[in-house]
Amino acid sequence: MDLSADHILVVFLLTTLAGLATGIGGFIAFFMKRTDTKALTFALGLSGGVMVYISLVELLGEAQHRLMEFEAIRQVPGSPLLPSSGELPWRL
Repeated sequence: MDLSADHILVVFLLTTLAGLATGIGGFIAFFMKRTDTKALTFALGLSGGVMVYISLVELLGEAQHRLMEFEAIRQVPGSPLLPSSGELPWRL
């Protein structure tokens, strides 16, 4: 992994922008006169959906990688992980 000064600067700037966005949102919410529940509901739903989507994408990518590794290990002759015929050891 190449950790050049340009990469470190980009990472630092992105982290700073993310922190500033949180602070600006908190500043706006602190000085609002009344609470707009429709906007709050929309914002919470959107942020929750984005977090679930990102988590799911990360988990699916890792799961696909692990399954490919498992399939490669299973192809080795004499592997005790699964029968060589490709059958699962349990019935669905």
